[in-house]
Amino acid sequence: MTDLDRVVAGVRDRLATQGERIATAVRLGFCALVFTRFAGLDADAPGRALQERCAPFESAWMALHQATALGLIAVATAWSLTVAWRSRRGPLPARWLVISVVMDALLCASSLLNNVMDPGSRYDGILSLPDTGAVLLVVVGSALRLRPALVGVALVLNGALLSVLVLVDQGRPEATCLVYGTAEVGLWSVYLSASGAFALIVSIGGTLLGRQTAVATLASEDARRGLSTIARVHHDEASSLEQIRRMLDDIERSTDDHDVSVRVTQASEQMARLRASMRRIQHDARGLELAHSDIEPVSASTFLRSLQLPHYERPPLEGVRVRVAVQDTPRVAVAGGQRAFFMLVWNLLKNAAEGDGVVGASFISLSWEASDGGSLLTIDDDGPGLGEHPRKAGGSGIGLQSVRAIVRHSGGRFELTSSSDGTRARVWLEAS
Repeated sequence: MTDLDRVVAGVRDRLATQGERIATAVRLGFCALVFTRFAGLDADAPGRALQERCAPFESAWMALHQATALGLIAVATAWSLTVAWRSRRGPLPARWLVISVVMDALLCASSLLNNVMDPGSRYDGILSLPDTGAVLLVVVGSALRLRPALVGVALVLNGALLSVLVLVDQGRPEATCLVYGTAEVGLWSVYLSASGAFALIVSIGGTLLGRQTAVATLASEDARRGLSTIARVHHDEASSLEQIRRMLDDIERSTDDHDVSVRVTQASEQMARLRASMRRIQHDARGLELAHSDIEPVSASTFLRSLQLPHYERPPLEGVRVRVAVQDTPRVAVAGGQRAFFMLVWNLLKNAAEGDGVVGASFISLSWEASDGGSLLTIDDDGPGLGEHPRKAGGSGIGLQSVRAIVRHSGGRFELTSSSDGTRARVWLEAS
């Protein structure tokens, strides 16, 4: 799983947990209403209402149904309270969401079954009751979990339970006059399909919104790291400027020509190092900017061969043996396109060549091959490794930050392992 996939999954799980909290609150309210109905509580005439509810219990079947329904209400209430408690600790596991979807369907069917078993004088069939619209609400409510698969589960399960209720309704002895025509059944099929389609659209839309939120979260993290690095670099460069200012003050006060010449040379060298550092930081920071550009297809195999790395004799690869093994692979998706891919490869090569900032590598191996539905870039070196800190001595750390940012926003994976025998960098990019 890529960094982007992990962040997307985290955002989706948090949003789904918020949606489940809403569904849990509605479920608790529904359980309270159904329990009140079974208990026969009536604010105006509780005794009369309770007496009217005694008749259904004369039948053993009705008594069993009432007991089962009350048990289900108790289980649903306990489950809802458990979900409310667990959701305060973090995102809910996927299996909890599945159980909630099943629980909602059973509660709705149980409530409708009570209408079938104890119909009123104007009862015209389960499909004619406004209460049956609760089935559609349960299907639409499944979209709160932001799982298209759960919408399918809710649609199939609620549709199956409603079909069972219709068969039970038709099987009652007093229901001989009930005839569900093709038009009525077809109309409810349309209702269910429409509610499922709407829930699916909402679920997919919420998932896409979660992905955009995840991308924005990654961009925020990159910006925070970049600002932290720039603040540290600013402090280092400010110290260098202060040293140069002191050198110039010493030159101005000095009367010894030899001392002036030495100090001018030292100040010039310090200014040259400062200029080189600023150019390097500007170049590395460009990678952070490219990481947030659009994803473009890159012919990496052709591009890597065109670099002619084994014959590159300029810093930082000057004096370093480079072995390249490039396989022909499909184009890969890279945020920022070919320029970003070049910066990614170049930063990794530069880090390998420079080592820990004091001792660099003398040999670098670069390979590019097809792997796991994409392509894998592997860069090994025989340098001293990076030790406990991924930032080498004298480095800003922006180079590796830009590599991570480019890979993350490209939907790839980046691994960096280091030991005293050398460093290995692996970048996996998905096919375009």
